[in-house]
Amino acid sequence: MNTDKYRYIPKYRKKIKKLCVLCVLCVSIFLLSCGKEKPPTGGPKDTVPPEIINGEPSNLTNNYNKGKIEITFSEQIDPDSFQDALIIYPTILNKRFSESKSRITIKILEKLLPDQTYHITIDNQCQDIRNNHLEDIYHFVFSTGDSIDSNSISGNISIEEGFLTTSSKICISLYSIEDTILITKTTPRSDNTFDFTNLRNDTYLISAFEDINGDLEYDFKKELFDKQEVSLIYPVQSVDLKLTLQDTTKPELKKIISKSKQHLLVEFSEEIKQIHHIAIINKVNNSELEVLETMLNGNEMDVITAIPDTVSYILVANNIIDLKNNINLSDSINFVNTMPADTNALLLTSCSPEDGTTVNNLMPSFLIEFNKIIALDNLIVDLKNCENNNSIKFNIDRIIGNKFKIQPQTKLQNYVPYKLVISSDCKDYEGNKLDKEVTINILPIIFQ
Repeated sequence: MNTDKYRYIPKYRKKIKKLCVLCVLCVSIFLLSCGKEKPPTGGPKDTVPPEIINGEPSNLTNNYNKGKIEITFSEQIDPDSFQDALIIYPTILNKRFSESKSRITIKILEKLLPDQTYHITIDNQCQDIRNNHLEDIYHFVFSTGDSIDSNSISGNISIEEGFLTTSSKICISLYSIEDTILITKTTPRSDNTFDFTNLRNDTYLISAFEDINGDLEYDFKKELFDKQEVSLIYPVQSVDLKLTLQDTTKPELKKIISKSKQHLLVEFSEEIKQIHHIAIINKVNNSELEVLETMLNGNEMDVITAIPDTVSYILVANNIIDLKNNINLSDSINFVNTMPADTNALLLTSCSPEDGTTVNNLMPSFLIEFNKIIALDNLIVDLKNCENNNSIKFNIDRIIGNKFKIQPQTKLQNYVPYKLVISSDCKDYEGNKLDKEVTINILPIIFQ
């Protein structure tokens, strides 16, 4: 028998066996990967907010005692954010959470109170796995008895004059006076009205604040606020809330920074609306250093003084008024100024309109700004007709210490070029001149 033709059969069998094992592994890996949910890796970013499709029990359900609450969303939800967003009143302490795809289940591990209306709230802290938040606060109620509480509180939100806000940034919370626990929360409608329904005959606290940065925490120095206690004597009670700044803290001097020999930067504890008087007193002989100029900007104030004759002073500020009209009648702070005189050139930092601009106005305004405070007498400018080089009369208005508005007294000629010349002889309080002469050319054109 010739066995040569069978010599390589074992080798082929080994190769076939290895190939079969490899195929089985590949198929297994494929099937395992198919069983796992993964967010898509390509395409545009998902920015669609999740929605609540269904709740179990449904809203206004009576005699509920199944021992669990189920919420079904339009997409998969981050479970941690759901727990942060969930409010249950009366409080259920013993509970366990589980999730399956887009559904979250709350297993109740304690006996619910008999004949009690429960409030379930999910606020817009809740987000999906791609960090998209719920657009609206979701709220529903159920009862463990034959009926559901039917009293309600409705109201209107108004804002303190001089402040602007949007209803989406206002958070309204309802608390129980009896146990000081949060019951539920809501936001105003587009017409600034709100309501809380399915309440028992009790006394409540309603608070509302403008949540500027969305952190759900009230900042009394920056955010508008109001609160009222409401007793449900009648089935329907109304309340009006007016959001105002509740800050009653008096503004204070915080520190003084010496920018140069004659330039001080004064910092306050908060933004300031007005200061009636600033005095700088020599600590040695009690003489007063002349204040030449002040410029207030938020919680800072630039102060330009005469040339000091010593280094140790006391700055006294009288009638410091903040944005809420809190007044500090007098405050003072010691400082030492050993800085040399400023020798840096004065700079023009902006001008509107810019050089070479066509303007559609025969009485255009030039708005110019410098990097330092300068006296009005030290602003040297000229407005000229470029065709005949004649000067044009103009008015100068000082907007703030380093900003000016220049406008011709009479109408300019149409289709005639003009130029505003800002002289290099302009100088700041310490004698530093403008680094170079600046010319701004414009052409008024009015189509008639």
